[in-house]
Parts: sequence; C-alpha cells; structure tokens
Amino acid sequence: METLIKLGKPKLSPKVQEYRDRFGHLPSAEAMKWRKTSELEALAAEALQKGEPIEQWKNRPNIKTGTVTDGWYARKKKPE
Repeated sequence: METLIKLGKPKLSPKVQEYRDRFGHLPSAEAMKWRKTSELEALAAEALQKGEPIEQWKNRPNIKTGTVTDGWYARKKKPE
C-alpha cells in the first residue's frame, strides 16, 4: 500500500508574513518545525526592527547539515 502525504502552505503569523514580504524568504524549515509561533513572531519582529534578515533563515537553503531537512529546500538549477 502506498501512502501519500500532502503538505499545505503554512499559515503565517502577522510579523512572520511581514518578514517574508520584506526580506523575501520564510524562516528556516527547522525554525518553523521546532519553534513556537510566539518565538517566530518575536524573532521576525526583532529582525524587522533592525532592518536586517536573520542570517540562519536567509542562508539555510545553501547550508548542508546532513539531515533529512536538507531535502526540504528547493534547489535552483544552474544555467547551462
């Protein structure tokens, strides 16, 4: 028997949505999985106040940790 799991878009809290709109990326998948909504909201609010993105969130797609979460990030194809 085959099991299919569909993942929907996460519902973003107001500050996280504002963070995404301003900096162009979401929190890292690990942050969204393991942190409480209130923690994400506080981190996003702090980044918005400073006017700088959170480097761990911004750079996570390019960092290989050797864990299953590496596969959660879309890989951009290099131009030929």
